[in-house]
Amino acid sequence: MKIRCSKLDALMSCPPSVLDTTAVRIDREEEAATIGKAVHAMAADLIERQAYNVMETAAMFGLDTEQSEEAAALMLYLMRAWDELRRYFPTPRTECGVAAPLSADVELTGTVDLLSPLGETKAVFCDWKTGRVDSNYQHQMAGYAYCLWTILGQPEDGLITGIVVFLRHHYYRVVKYTPAMLRSWHHDLTHNALAAATKFRPGRVCPNCEIYASCQARKAEVTGVVDSVLGRTTGDPKWTTFVDQATGLLANIDADNKHEPAVGDIITTLMTRARLAKEAADDVVALVRDTIRRVGPIDTGEFTTMELATVTMKTLDPVKSLPVLRRHLSDAEICGGMKLSLPQMQSAYAAKKGRGEKVAAKIQIESELDRAGAIVVSLHERMTERLKPQKKEGEDVPGTDGEELGDGDHGAGESA
Repeated sequence: MKIRCSKLDALMSCPPSVLDTTAVRIDREEEAATIGKAVHAMAADLIERQAYNVMETAAMFGLDTEQSEEAAALMLYLMRAWDELRRYFPTPRTECGVAAPLSADVELTGTVDLLSPLGETKAVFCDWKTGRVDSNYQHQMAGYAYCLWTILGQPEDGLITGIVVFLRHHYYRVVKYTPAMLRSWHHDLTHNALAAATKFRPGRVCPNCEIYASCQARKAEVTGVVDSVLGRTTGDPKWTTFVDQATGLLANIDADNKHEPAVGDIITTLMTRARLAKEAADDVVALVRDTIRRVGPIDTGEFTTMELATVTMKTLDPVKSLPVLRRHLSDAEICGGMKLSLPQMQSAYAAKKGRGEKVAAKIQIESELDRAGAIVVSLHERMTERLKPQKKEGEDVPGTDGEELGDGDHGAGESA
């Protein structure tokens, strides 16, 4: 089996979407993909011949006037990026095919947009991204790097540098791949993806999946979502009985009977179903969003359509913006548009301290801020569950607060 590097992110997210050879596949040639092919062709002309022709390329790929203008706009940033990056590509080669075995019966293949060898143990490559989403590229880039490292003979002192350029977003990212990183990535791929050929994981890759229409896992998920929201179980006699009990108890609850076990059971059941209902509602919104992303706007009435709108969010870099803002605004006016997080500031200060000093650093900065009157305390009501304080035999524990049951802070690892 041959697996394209461009399919790696889908493979790692949902293995059967790539590995299921029996599924009916539908390859959708979208407008954005055609524009992307035209831009890649012009990029090769720019690098190889120092010139490109928008009109000729547009005619070759069948682009209309609006699509041609979009391709030309993407090429403007590509030229700027190439001016900055060309010094890292002493011997640039475009559209280079690469390959490497992943196992005895699986081969990884791909086409690198731009490549330059840097001696016997190093290489640098670049991938032009023309899409509107600046994610879902990590495994594709790692796949290219693994192929190049393998072509070099997998040297222990090897270093592969990958540059991914997001033309619509006007920025690029550089990732350096060491042998240790590539071995770890290969192990993850072969043990957690190739070894899970039948394990469906419906999610973010579904809208663009080639087996979307025939995917049984996706159909089962859709059925569950719709069933949850429409509530087919409301006709169940057990559910009807529960609704009657809950209504009767909650309508007549008072300080005397609130400790009855039945009341606690009903509160717990209602809160659990409320969380499930919220999750189901979120799933429905995600389902509709994914459907519109896949097929485009959908008519919802004679004069209305349901569609996805692209919203541009602009934020300010604090370090770069402050010198400009201070020429026009006072510090008080600037701070009116800012929101500082005490936990984040504590963590930033603690990060500067050595091992064993971090807790003291957090306490110190909070104490200094408190003395300066910088901490604003406000109270908000929130329903939560707590563990009851456990009283040991013969011991009173007055005033003990129970431990809160909730989500804690979890560190998120970064992928190469």
